[in-house]
Order: sequence, then C-alpha cells, then structure tokens
Amino acid sequence: MTEIVESEAARLSRLTTRLIRTARLEREEIKPWMELIDVSSVVADTVDQYARLPTERHISVVKNGYSSEVMADPELLRLAVSQLLDNACKYSTPGSDVILGITREEGQVVVRVSSSGFPIPAAERGRIFERFYRGVDGRRVGPGSGLGLFVARKIALALGGSIELDGDDPGAAMAQSSVWRFPFQRGSGTTSPQPSSVLVVDDEAALRRTLRASLVTSGFAVEEAGNGAEAIVAIQRRSFDLVLLDVNMPGMSGVEVCRQIRAVAPRTGIVMVTVRDAEEDKIRALDAGADDYVTKPFRFRELIARVRAVLRRLHADTSGEQGILQNGDLKMDFGHRLVWKNSEEIRLSPKEFDLLSYLWKNQGAPLTHTKLLRAVWGPEYGNELEYLRTYVRMLRKKIEDDPAKPCYILTEPWVGYRFRNPSDDETVGPSEAE
Repeated sequence: MTEIVESEAARLSRLTTRLIRTARLEREEIKPWMELIDVSSVVADTVDQYARLPTERHISVVKNGYSSEVMADPELLRLAVSQLLDNACKYSTPGSDVILGITREEGQVVVRVSSSGFPIPAAERGRIFERFYRGVDGRRVGPGSGLGLFVARKIALALGGSIELDGDDPGAAMAQSSVWRFPFQRGSGTTSPQPSSVLVVDDEAALRRTLRASLVTSGFAVEEAGNGAEAIVAIQRRSFDLVLLDVNMPGMSGVEVCRQIRAVAPRTGIVMVTVRDAEEDKIRALDAGADDYVTKPFRFRELIARVRAVLRRLHADTSGEQGILQNGDLKMDFGHRLVWKNSEEIRLSPKEFDLLSYLWKNQGAPLTHTKLLRAVWGPEYGNELEYLRTYVRMLRKKIEDDPAKPCYILTEPWVGYRFRNPSDDETVGPSEAE
C-alpha cells in the first residue's frame, strides 16, 4: 500500500509540474537560460533521478565517444528528458529495456529514446505530440495526462531543436524512436560562449577542491580563495559572476566578506554556505547582501541549481524598469536600484530590491507565496515559505513605520502578500505582520 501511495504521489507531482511548466511556456513566462552544457551528463543525471522512482523497466544510457556539448537550458532539458522517460515507460512492456542513445549525426547532437511498446496506427503518428493526446482506448495502460510528449516538443522548439518519431514504420512502438536533435556547437566554426566565473571561498581545502570539481564539470570557470582576505584581493583584481562563500571562517567572517564584496561589486551574485540552519544566520547573511544560501550538508545538484538560478536572475533584462515612481512616502528609482523613504535613502540588498520592485509593480493585487518565490527567485522555488517570510520581515523593518502593523506590504492570510499605496482611497487598513 505504501508503494502505491508513493507512486501515485510521484505521478501527481510530475503531472502538476507538467501543467505549470506547459502553461508558462505557452505564455512565454519561461525564457530558456542558454549555456554550454554536455547533453550526455544532463541525460545521465536525469536518468539517475528517474531510476529512483518505482518502475518495472530497465533504463540505460548509451553514448559514443564524441562531444555532446550544445547550447541549451539544463533545467528545461532535464524536464523534457523526464517526460520522454515517462512516456517510454508507460507505453512499453513491463520488464523491458528503455534505452537513451546519444550520438552525433550531421552536425547535430541526437538523443534517441527507444523502447518496446504498443503499436501506433499510421493515422495517429502525426498526433502523438498534440496536447492531451493519448491514443486509442486500447493502448491506455495506466493514468496519464497526454502532456508528456507535448511538453517535450515545446521545450525542444524553445531550445532551438526538434523532436520527432524516427522512421516511417506504421508499427513502431509508442516512443520507440522519439528523437531529439540539437544543433552542434563545438567545431561548427562558432565561438563558444565565455563560461560564468565563480570564486569559491572556504577555509577547508578539501571542500574547495570538491566544489571546484563539481562546478567545473557543470561548465563554470572557477578560482579559489582560502579566507576572506584572499577573497577581497581576488574581487579587486578581477570581476566574477558569482561568489560561493562560507559563512564560518577564521579571521574575517563570511558575513563581513559578503558585506565588503557587495560594496565593491553590487552586481556579483553571492551564495552563502553554512553548517548552521538558525534563522539568525540566514538573516545576517541576507542582510549583508547575499542572494541565496545553502546549508551543509547539501547535495551538489541542489547547489548547482541555486548557483544557476542566481545567475539567471542577475542577467535578466531590466531595460523596462527605468524611471522613478512615488508611492506614499516611498520613492523608487528602478533604473539605478535606489529607494528613499521621506527623502532619506534606504539601503536594500539586491534581493530585497527585487522583491519590493515586483510587489510595487503589482500593487493592489494579491500575490501568492509561490508566485512571489518563482517571480523573484526563479522557477526552482515555490515551497520555501519561511524563506519568503524572512525577506518580507527584513523589508518591512526598512520601509514600514511600524513593521508589526505594516501599511505597504500587507499579509493576505493563507495566500501571500499584497502591496498597497497608503495614500489610496481604499478602506483596507494595515494588516498584522506574520
């Protein structure tokens, strides 16, 4: 019974992810974050995660010795591969093999998902990538949404690739030859993009080496610093896209290093690493200007996802945010990222500014916790409620006359938050702070 419940919960979770991502892709709310990645590594990583779910199929990855580097969004690629795996396992024979082959063919990297399954009538082969299409009733072998292949194709097109059934055999199995093709980047005469640069700051040499290896494997250019003083010298010598900074170091603390880096490099991403999970540590790090934090022990996959999320947010286009707006006794300069209260400048961290900016632009509308997290921090977020509350508490302390009875950032009970102009004529009064 437990296995059935867990299996159904995993299926519903995947379905929810498909529905949300599909809707956002349709509205073009998800913009691919293109970077040079190794398709073989991303596919193998996705298969490793998928294999932990209940399945009666044998999943394997086969690749040739050629480079499989392409420009793509790794998170969207993982989602698409998982959809193809879902489809292949669902419509294949229990106990059979599902094989993901990765090859280079005519200037393209090709991902081929092969399995033995139920025949697709010739008349239906052109429809299997349609939204909600599941084939005739006789081939329904379990619960499903008919979205898997549709989502995979949407992502393939968004990344500049294509997806199709391989061959013209009308008796081909469902997903027996789902083929995804990417334009090949290396060796095509084009210049590879400069990898994002990361400075790893930690007093433990062994951990630095491990972090460096993981980051380099994920496509980053990495330098190391063994303490805070070395980090400051490195930042003054050259610019970095992101700093991965340990909170607990001898000598200059990570929080102080963060504060000094933020003063000289306001557009550099900072992710704090700590062994402690106390709220005070989180607040100190975020208040010093950190964009995010991870707590030891952490999974490297989680760390890489956080690093990429911070870089995506920092590199987002802000060209439409120019101008100065007034709201009650608050004034906000979106272009120069400045805020004043009663003509006195308020010091906000980059993420506090992003949160206030998003609330401000949507003033009057209730915004759910999930929407705020994903809009400000990225699509990887959605359930970190305490994370959002911590930022709201810090922001209220800086912009509200009485943080316990806020007039700007109001709490919508069980929903999220709403930004209000106190000078508006509406009768809604200040809410109690969470």
